[in-house]
Amino acid sequence: MRTCISHKEYPLAGTDWPLGNVGKLHCSRLVMRPLALVMRPHTPLYEEGQTLTLGPGKPVQQPITYITWKYNGNLVVNWISPDRVTYYGKFKGRTTLDVETLKLEIINLTLSDGGTFSLETDKGPVNSYGVGVIKNPPKPEAFFKIESDVEKRHFKCVVDTMDTAHLGPVTYRWKMDNGDWLSGTERLDLSVAVDPQEVSCKVITRLSESEASSPTENDCHKPAPLYEEGQTLTLRKCKTVQQPITIIRWKHNGNLMVNWISPDRVTYYGKFKGRTTLDAETLKLEIKDLTLSDGGTFSLETEKGPVNSYEVGVISIFQTPYNRLIQPESGRANELSTTASDMSSKSGRQSFIFNERCRRGAAGAAAAASSATPASSATRRVEISLTLCK
Repeated sequence: MRTCISHKEYPLAGTDWPLGNVGKLHCSRLVMRPLALVMRPHTPLYEEGQTLTLGPGKPVQQPITYITWKYNGNLVVNWISPDRVTYYGKFKGRTTLDVETLKLEIINLTLSDGGTFSLETDKGPVNSYGVGVIKNPPKPEAFFKIESDVEKRHFKCVVDTMDTAHLGPVTYRWKMDNGDWLSGTERLDLSVAVDPQEVSCKVITRLSESEASSPTENDCHKPAPLYEEGQTLTLRKCKTVQQPITIIRWKHNGNLMVNWISPDRVTYYGKFKGRTTLDAETLKLEIKDLTLSDGGTFSLETEKGPVNSYEVGVISIFQTPYNRLIQPESGRANELSTTASDMSSKSGRQSFIFNERCRRGAAGAAAAASSATPASSATRRVEISLTLCK
């Protein structure tokens, strides 16, 4: 027997039709047996808070003198006449029966509403439906972990264990810095070549996706080799440090920048005072408003010993090249200072100062060329011609 029905009006339980096909006409070959339809098992899913609507799924012999909907064998609603309708238990106050169509509507679904709903009339059983209810995916957290080898590090996307059992099968998506969302697993492995500054994740259920996690910093993100004056430098430990820690020291060229002994015993030193912040939990150091003199070696140590060190350079940046003549001091030659920008460097415009001294009384005019190789390998060699003073 070949039967065509509207899934929107009469969604048959036990079919393989996707939920997205609501409202379309479907035809299916059914094997008819007494009081039952034999189909492949399928349980439609709903999320907490959604509305469930169930219908008879097939024509029902009239007239009807009573209507009963049950949940796992227990009464949900019992109708005998328009003035004799009774709703039961947890469904009272959020369930409505349409007597003309026999449709049952339940609002504000809860996890405990998952189960089997069945419809009966005075003529006998009509239909039954398996329904599953899952949680809305909660906002996850991304955790960073360093393994024994610093080359092996990863992020893990985690949701509350109380929610996991009620989500069903899930997948994950990851976002590194401002990149696109990429499909993945619960764990995101990083390599030396993949070095994002921060990472976010999402949890995807069969019905929807979660809000993105708050960005989590990569503790092994390497600082750039060069910074401009005025920028902010962030340094991280990038190692598993044995706990507990009683002393944290960051140094610049071997000199103390900050010394931490306890939350109320933190001392910042010298030129870094007032623009440096230490996060004692992550050992992260942040320095604002970098100056040229901040270039050098930064090192971290605890009472357990050295942890890590970083070489950082700070440069001046100018918009365009220019020449300027500095008035001579007593007994000194004029100084000609020229600034050049490498407009084609991959790392952007970077300027360097070149100085040539010239003496008074020099005969004629000559051209002098000077060049320098910047600290950044991405910046090409810059050649500058300087004209000597007479």
